Amino acid sequence: PAPVASTPAPTSSIEVQFVGNPCTSNSPGGECAICTGDCDKDSDCAGDLRCAQRGGNASTGNVHVPGCVWGPDSDSLRLSDDDFCFMPISQPGVINYVGECSSTSYLCGLCESDCDSDSDCEGDLICVRRDGFEAVEGCTGEGGPRDLYSDDVCAPDPASITPAPVASTPAPTSSIEVQFVGNPCTSNSPGGECAICTGDCDKDSDCAGDLRCAQRGGNASTGNVHVPGCVWGPDSDSLRLSDDDFCFMPISQPGVINYVGECSSTSYLCGLCESDCDSDSDCEGDLICVRRDGFEAVEGCTGEGGPRDLYSDDVCAPDPASITPAPVAST
Repeated sequence: PAPVASTPAPTSSIEVQFVGNPCTSNSPGGECAICTGDCDKDSDCAGDLRCAQRGGNASTGNVHVPGCVWGPDSDSLRLSDDDFCFMPISQPGVINYVGECSSTSYLCGLCESDCDSDSDCEGDLICVRRDGFEAVEGCTGEGGPRDLYSDDVCAPDPASITPAPVASTPAPTSSIEVQFVGNPCTSNSPGGECAICTGDCDKDSDCAGDLRCAQRGGNASTGNVHVPGCVWGPDSDSLRLSDDDFCFMPISQPGVINYVGECSSTSYLCGLCESDCDSDSDCEGDLICVRRDGFEAVEGCTGEGGPRDLYSDDVCAPDPASITPAPVAST
């Protein structure tokens, strides 16, 4: 039977970039891309991105930008009090900075930061004060990649704590709009690398960090070829139907059909239910490349036509001869 899908948050090597103060003055559409700054508020950042408020603690060198990395010779930037756009994720039970929570914007959930008072937390959670990377009862992950130094965390009242739940990390949802910034996009992007959901890109190396270039090709004119993790804005039909390609963040979701880029034996191989392959040699191990003309189902996989399935892309899947039937459900 096909394995149960698991979707870890994507790892990232997108470097933090200072593009201006405010960053909106030097960003396409006046919205700052992921890992760029200096931002002042969440609305400076594109789509569902938020502004990571690093504040006075940045000078300790311990305040990173979740999901982003510092580049070479970036000490002065890392120690500055500039703030940068990031993508919040959900990982209940693990300490996780999601932005500046408040009762008037968004509340912090279990083990989320940064809160200032109990009223910034969901339900009966309380705001636990910290001076560094202290442990928080009922949570795990202190000092981890999504824990910001001295941020305060929403957690259960110690009197009510049962063992902390096992952490689960779904992929972040996104409402970052697809943007055409140039052909190639590198000519109009900070540092010559294209941000998430921007294009036209020609190859993976045009895109920042771990982003890849979604090759939409001739099938874009069908209207069925989206950009994984991105959305089309209002009045974007001409862009959606064009053959322009855009940068996206690949994720892992074994067992669910999932476009991760243009796999090949010389770059990266497609894993279980991943696309787009051209031959069996583009697939890991004994997987075979299953040809498709649209959103056909693929034996051994689920999720055909889903948000990470690209129209007519070919999928690496088990050889049908090796698949055992899924067990019949009993009620």
